Amino acid sequence: MKPAARILLTVALAACSTPNVTPGGAPTSLQTKAARQTAAAADLFVENYNDITEYSSTGKLVRTITKAIPKKGMNAGGIAFDSQGYLYAITGLTSVAVYAPSSRKLARSLTSGIAWPISIDVDSHDNLYVGNEQNDTVSVFPSGQSEPARTISKGIKDPVALAFDSAGDLYVANLFGNSVTVYSPSGKLMRSITQGIRGPQAIVLDANDQLFVGNTHFGNGRTVTVYSAGGDTPIATIERGIHGPAWLALTSSSQLWVSDENDASATLYSGAGWNLAQTIADISLPGPVLVDSKNDLYVECCAPQINVYPAGSDKPSLTITQGITSVRAMALGPP
Repeated sequence: MKPAARILLTVALAACSTPNVTPGGAPTSLQTKAARQTAAAADLFVENYNDITEYSSTGKLVRTITKAIPKKGMNAGGIAFDSQGYLYAITGLTSVAVYAPSSRKLARSLTSGIAWPISIDVDSHDNLYVGNEQNDTVSVFPSGQSEPARTISKGIKDPVALAFDSAGDLYVANLFGNSVTVYSPSGKLMRSITQGIRGPQAIVLDANDQLFVGNTHFGNGRTVTVYSAGGDTPIATIERGIHGPAWLALTSSSQLWVSDENDASATLYSGAGWNLAQTIADISLPGPVLVDSKNDLYVECCAPQINVYPAGSDKPSLTITQGITSVRAMALGPP
């Protein structure tokens, strides 16, 4: 299954309830670094089918970015930030765009080594990693460069999600490979995690390098498996309330939010036994999730809109509709 088929799986539309909609459509993403910024310092970035919209921490639409984004739209989405505030976004089947800090003007477009990009992330040294679906590779671009320094291919089969641990090792979720492969900063394959994994689409690591894997299995999966740092065998399997766990997000205390593409809820798990702690049930076909430094939860649902839930609440304090079309990705980043 190549990009078009997968997008049908992950962004099918359905009606979504709209409680507490801010008058005038006032607003309300990928791996964990951006979500750790303070709420006062972070803007919300939403990659839609034809543009990227930026919102202030108070929900005001700041700008709409269309430069380098094809009019025909994007098959897949991904947003990441480096430490200097540069914004990286998947913008087509053969390109990743780089936008300057603050102004968001196009700095450059990356095309070399890009082949149906489906995932991106930036490591602690500002190196950009791009997962390519067409040729089952991850291209690594040094900070500020337009040519990849190396290409990782061993063990990769449909690299739908990327993440890094505290040592800078790269974790790749291989949807068709039924594995999570781990690579050293030099690109060497260190190990392949397969036990308990089936059709992984989401991965996240906490501050102790504990790994969480959403076993989406093309919408049919019903588990999130948990692995200790460096471990290959699950130490826990979360099942209650799980149905197609396509998006994961961690709170500052390592509680886990799960957004299921084949359910009408987002669920929170905590404690040593990963017990179900909270369910937000007023979401129709939920999409990407983010958690900010206040542990407020951002959830995309299919009106389309984005709801923001204060920690511990099942009622949204803010709802974004203005500028939201068909969400491909979300991130929190510097204004």
